[in-house]
Amino acid sequence: WALDMEAPAAAAARGAPAVAEGNLQVVDVAEVEQQAALDGPEDLVAGADGCVPVHRQELADAALKVVRYEVVASEAYKFIAVRNAPSSGGKCVATLNHEEQVDTFGWDETGKWRKVYGKIAGGTGRCVAAWVLAEKEFLDEQKRPILRTLLRPLPNAEEVVEG
Repeated sequence: WALDMEAPAAAAARGAPAVAEGNLQVVDVAEVEQQAALDGPEDLVAGADGCVPVHRQELADAALKVVRYEVVASEAYKFIAVRNAPSSGGKCVATLNHEEQVDTFGWDETGKWRKVYGKIAGGTGRCVAAWVLAEKEFLDEQKRPILRTLLRPLPNAEEVVEG
């Protein structure tokens, strides 16, 4: 499938919101499952924020491999960035606060970024992909996790395992 990457002015001209930094609402696995079950045509036009819209089949597949994390930011950093690409150069489209929980849906090819899904405030209501860094190198040059895997129950199991 092909994406039409529009300029912000073109998006505004067709009635799409010009997305400002921080306009993405990260969603949980329940919302991902709802989006996967929607009927009707899929709007796969990337918005001004650069987030990539996703097919419903990708969402259905992703819902099966969800892992919940908790943000463990430091005293110096009370929140972490959610970016439109798995890169520190990607645009910040949302933030997650310290101790906030987030459902994630796989790694990027480097193994450093976790995929999340979100909806653009005032947008089409369709899910787009975004990324959260799992580990950060701080000023003292030490790498520390900024996401921590939460324990989660397996379906139909009595034991609890780490995601």
